[in-house]
Amino acid sequence: MIMAARTRFFERGGPALIACLFWFLFYCAPVRGAEFGGTVLPTDVEPLPDKPGNGPFTTNLQMRLWQRLPAPLFFNTSVETTMRIETNPYQYPKKRTLLHQTLDPGTSFSDLSQTDQYTILSDLAQVSTLDNIHRINPNLTVGWAVTPRTQVFANTFFLRDSVVHNYPLNTNTGALGIGVQQVWSLTDKLSLQPQFIARELWQSQLVPVLDYLPGVTLQYTPTSNIVAFANALLQVRFAHFAGSYMRELDPFYTWGVSYQRGKWSFSAATTFLQNFREPFRGNALAPINNYSFVCDFEIDRPLLSRFPSLLLVARAEPVYNFHSHQTPGLAGMDFRFYYGLRVSAAKPPLNQTIQQLRQRFSSTSQIRQSLMEQENDRQLNPASATPIVYLTLHPLLSDSRRTPLTDTMGEGRPYDVAGANPGLNVRVQ
Repeated sequence: MIMAARTRFFERGGPALIACLFWFLFYCAPVRGAEFGGTVLPTDVEPLPDKPGNGPFTTNLQMRLWQRLPAPLFFNTSVETTMRIETNPYQYPKKRTLLHQTLDPGTSFSDLSQTDQYTILSDLAQVSTLDNIHRINPNLTVGWAVTPRTQVFANTFFLRDSVVHNYPLNTNTGALGIGVQQVWSLTDKLSLQPQFIARELWQSQLVPVLDYLPGVTLQYTPTSNIVAFANALLQVRFAHFAGSYMRELDPFYTWGVSYQRGKWSFSAATTFLQNFREPFRGNALAPINNYSFVCDFEIDRPLLSRFPSLLLVARAEPVYNFHSHQTPGLAGMDFRFYYGLRVSAAKPPLNQTIQQLRQRFSSTSQIRQSLMEQENDRQLNPASATPIVYLTLHPLLSDSRRTPLTDTMGEGRPYDVAGANPGLNVRVQ
């Protein structure tokens, strides 16, 4: 009898039904305290500027990849898996603040009913609840450089937070978007990068939203191992793609610097964000304004010398919430410490590099042709010819070293430029 029932259970899809029920309970079911997105911060899902890292391939692998793929094609993909220690995952205010909001002045806790006491104690237990959270975050960007300075791209990512103790805060987040970016070189060390992205964002425990993300990044590179940047980004959130109402307006202001020394990379960045939801009233998911400071301090290093794209990562992230009237889920201070691994792969667009090489070799050919013309004039009229310095140019020298040098110090007196520039072979006639 039991064997027959077990057989019918498996034949009629019993395991699949149990799996669907498990998925709904732990991933889709809304929970108290997670109405503002669980453990995912706004800065976790925004296209904020990232510090430049080491090349994810060795030189040989780079050359093989670049030779096989089209020059305008570029991509950047990474997968980060980390554990983190979090001090206030529910983003609750302090306990005394929560008590002042819940109880009227002069109220005695012993006079409350057992149900009210249990509710208050449950809320207080969620304040500053230390927990450990595992996060996995794959990210992929693929694009095409229409011109050396204009790029179009598509981006998608998935973010999964698994909380060890407070498992109702488990969160799944995914996004798919398209964008365009322009790169303007203001000086040799300063560049401006305006960008626009339109994306659809899905997050468990919340309804899907559509975001328009215009932004601009100013990047300054004083040396080859130091990069400073400042970014301004505006998140315009709608309910649907077209003909829908606006939910909120969120400006982000980010500034930071990164430094690389040998195999070690250090970065520090701060984001100030403002969430304006009250003007949109019932259309907002939570009609409460709030401001936040989110700071990131990261250190990473390649785990293996032969595989530099695999990095050990350690990151500290203090979060300061305010201007939310001490609303649970949008208040208090939280500290996060990440540690884990990140693997990445990338190919930059090579349009501009190829164009610069063509210009450089074209300039070299013009110089050689000019020298040949001067040599012909000298052979036809040797009395009036000016002594010249013949240079054998290295093909990758800068343009400032590709000018014919004349002997202004006297005939037959050679210049000592070969010692200063080993790439030049000099003789004077």
